[in-house]
Amino acid sequence: MLSLFFADSVTQEVVTLVPSESRHAEKVLRIAVGEEIRVADQRGAWVEGPVDSLSPVSVRVVRRGEDLHTGISVLQAITKGDAATDAVALLTEVGAEEIIPWNAHHSIARWDGEKIAKARDKWQVVAEESAKQSRRALVPRIGEMVSSKELPELISRFIAVVVLHESARVGIDHIDLPSEGEVLIVVGPEGGISDAEIATLAESAQIVHLGPHVLRSKNAGAIAAALILQRRNWYSSAKNLEE
Repeated sequence: MLSLFFADSVTQEVVTLVPSESRHAEKVLRIAVGEEIRVADQRGAWVEGPVDSLSPVSVRVVRRGEDLHTGISVLQAITKGDAATDAVALLTEVGAEEIIPWNAHHSIARWDGEKIAKARDKWQVVAEESAKQSRRALVPRIGEMVSSKELPELISRFIAVVVLHESARVGIDHIDLPSEGEVLIVVGPEGGISDAEIATLAESAQIVHLGPHVLRSKNAGAIAAALILQRRNWYSSAKNLEE
């Protein structure tokens, strides 16, 4: 599998890497002229071809393609420490296209003041690194942090909303989901989603469980996303598109 790098645009016949990617390709990976690599625009489009020149690294395009969009967004409750960034990494690898930080009632970690921008930037860096590691041309967008008061406005954007809750009576494999369109998965903090939040979400969402076991917040969203994408036959379609 070819190494993946990022560029601002991949519409040209000769694509040049952004400066940081070019330095990494040359100084760390020792990319040589003639070596084939893949370059993506972080929005899903990619090209492949041999390295045409160095300093900066440019590629002469011989193949073009685009990642198959998933339509999956995740409202991820803010959690402490590495659990939050672990969640972002897993969601990126599975196929989420947008990850929205949620300042839930029971979130122990709090973003406020200058911490908000720094924390979002950290999540975005993790998403970018995870996309490269998983050879994904689309880097998930980290949305603006939302509070529980903003939930009704947020969920109105989506054709379907799925809330993960251990006390739900219906499993995620037994709900009606559209075969296409934008879906929001709601993942609560380790302390759980409050009764007031559940009441707000239940007006427009389906409350589901992921089985008999209680999953950690950092893992639940990725598992739910994978199950939904499997139901939509996304994995087979995306793989066939690559080939």
